[in-house]
Amino acid sequence: MSQDSLRIARTSVSTVKSALRHNSYGNQQALAEAVGCSRDTVSKFFRGVAIKYSNFVDICEKLGLEWQDIISKIRHNLPQKTYSNFVGRETEKERLLKLLSPDHAAPIITVDGIGGVGKTALAIEVAYQCLKASQNNLPDIPVFDAIIFTSAKLRNLNSAGGILTILPTSQQQFNLSNIFRAIADTLEDRTIIAEAAPEELLNAVHKSLAKQQTLLIVDNLETIDDKESVLSFLDGLPRTVKSIITTREQKSIYVHIRLTSLPEAKSLELIQHELKTKDYPGICLTEDEQKKLYQGTAGIPIAIVYAIGRLADSRSFETVLNDVQSAKGRVADFLFTQNATSLRGKPTHKILMALAIFQDAPVCDAIAAVAGLQTETSSTVQEYLEHLQQISLVSIRDSRYNILSLTRQYILAELAAYPDFEREARERWVDWYLDFAKKTGGVDWGPKESGYVQLKEEWGNLINVIEWCATQNDYKNVTNFWQYLHEPAYGYGYWRERIRWMKWLIEEAKLRGDWVTFVKITTNVSWSYIRWYSPENLKIASDLLMRAWELRHHVNLIEQDFIAHNIAQLHIVQEEYNEARIWLDRQEEIINGAEMEERYQIRRLTTVLYSRAEIFYFEKNHVQAKMLFQQVSSQAEEIEWHRYSNYAQNWLADIAIVQGEISDAEELLKTGLAVAEQNNLKRRIFCYQVSYARLEKAKGNLEEAREWAEQALDGFNQLGMIREAEEVQSLLTTLV
Repeated sequence: MSQDSLRIARTSVSTVKSALRHNSYGNQQALAEAVGCSRDTVSKFFRGVAIKYSNFVDICEKLGLEWQDIISKIRHNLPQKTYSNFVGRETEKERLLKLLSPDHAAPIITVDGIGGVGKTALAIEVAYQCLKASQNNLPDIPVFDAIIFTSAKLRNLNSAGGILTILPTSQQQFNLSNIFRAIADTLEDRTIIAEAAPEELLNAVHKSLAKQQTLLIVDNLETIDDKESVLSFLDGLPRTVKSIITTREQKSIYVHIRLTSLPEAKSLELIQHELKTKDYPGICLTEDEQKKLYQGTAGIPIAIVYAIGRLADSRSFETVLNDVQSAKGRVADFLFTQNATSLRGKPTHKILMALAIFQDAPVCDAIAAVAGLQTETSSTVQEYLEHLQQISLVSIRDSRYNILSLTRQYILAELAAYPDFEREARERWVDWYLDFAKKTGGVDWGPKESGYVQLKEEWGNLINVIEWCATQNDYKNVTNFWQYLHEPAYGYGYWRERIRWMKWLIEEAKLRGDWVTFVKITTNVSWSYIRWYSPENLKIASDLLMRAWELRHHVNLIEQDFIAHNIAQLHIVQEEYNEARIWLDRQEEIINGAEMEERYQIRRLTTVLYSRAEIFYFEKNHVQAKMLFQQVSSQAEEIEWHRYSNYAQNWLADIAIVQGEISDAEELLKTGLAVAEQNNLKRRIFCYQVSYARLEKAKGNLEEAREWAEQALDGFNQLGMIREAEEVQSLLTTLV
């Protein structure tokens, strides 16, 4: 064999493999320069040979060499893996492998996310796959001549005697010199350590790394003393080096892979894997306990592994969950304490504590108000939030800022350590949402283009505020929230929450002798019981309404109007139509005698007309019912009461189906359902679905009818609307 061929054979295996994969002029030229011969010699070397990665061994045989002699031992200092199978991050693993391939230009890839989410485990898993591919000539996986691992981690998850604990590392300081030392030790290049001058040392490191394809991992960047020097060093490395950075800080200037907590399915998979593969005799978790463990750990892998390790120490399941969620526990210290300490005394600390008060992800304005930063500009507050996002404590989605449930538990404990701030923040929290409810709630004239959409987006937070006020016995503010929110709560189907806070108000109003509020809320809550239709609920509604009517002298005629209306509705659902008409006459008399603005008076008279139309429909007098519902629709549109117009449209569609006017029914249902869905009026959506089922049945499309009916049945069951559900079930029996 010629001296040129021998030099080619001894060249860095990654350079040879690159030429084998891509037999291009550029690769041949690079190989020629690497071995010190002409490109023509390299071209002759490959001539007549199938240039494929999979034929590497055949090529070596043609050269008369053993391929093991060509592939030198891969140098690496990877830490030992603490697991047998990598669980839960398969998608991220595949992406990282692709980014490390020579086909991808990115020299630096960051893996970022909250502490304990699995950044280091992902980097090590991928590094081991690359090591195996490099040692065994495996296809489709990036190969390297050296893999160097450096870590600035201050705490580790440690396994001793089968029990998992979180312990500090021996390392107290980490900087660029630690990385240089790891490179020198792994590559066995003492010339690096021999250099004293900084510029000469950096040059020696570059020369050493340029000799082979290297994968360099820098773990836990956020704890490095001089991050900027390290990043500058990584940016200037030769093209032969690919770098992975793991960090809690998001570095958007690089190609990145962001890790969040595991979803439920992957968390359960990890839990089951840990239970099966670790030597933890006697641990057996039920399906329900596994789900509770997922919820308690928020899907953070390190918390899951730690919890199962603690179970092996004969701890009870409840004790372990409390330990994981405790702000004074080891997991909290590992995941949160370091960040919290660094934020104290800064505006970001106030924002973080304010965020924990919200049940659901809030918008920026709400956070600023609760944190007491209303005087700051919106852009300044967003900068604070971006910092929290960069250190992986906060995530943003659809302009809302979120924290993990487990992190929230730790922050609430942090909040409790600042009682003055917490008291003031909660006062601001209540005030902000009360003002929000006043602006977006109130009397319902929807659906319209926007409807109560803003309210719905904040509903979880609003319910949380109301319930907190109730626990504080804040009767005044719960009453204030009720007056703005009881109508949208009904429209959006939040019936159980509505009844829960109304029950509280009724009892508190009785204790205080506030009979005006008592009558108002008793009348209002009766409506939900009427819509639930069961004999028990109708009895509750009847008792409430009779009590309200007895106390009607405490309220004005406008409130008496509502009592009469609800009593009429109670008789309608009980099919007592004559009694219903008597109460409707009484209601109309009350409305005409009350002092109210003209638009509102038309609205109340429209409800009377609507109830009369319902009675005619149930009596199968469809002609009269149609005439009245058309009048309802006209009057409602005149005063822009779009919700009642939408209701009437649904009834008119049902009448059109009965009368065989199919095209009219289709048009009414198409436009009516679209408006109901746009405004998320759950009860009305389900009613429209029933009407569509009747329409498809009339057209002979039984399968389509069944699909519509089944959707409606699920919806009515969710709301607890027994009578409607029974009617749909009866309809389904005819669709055979």
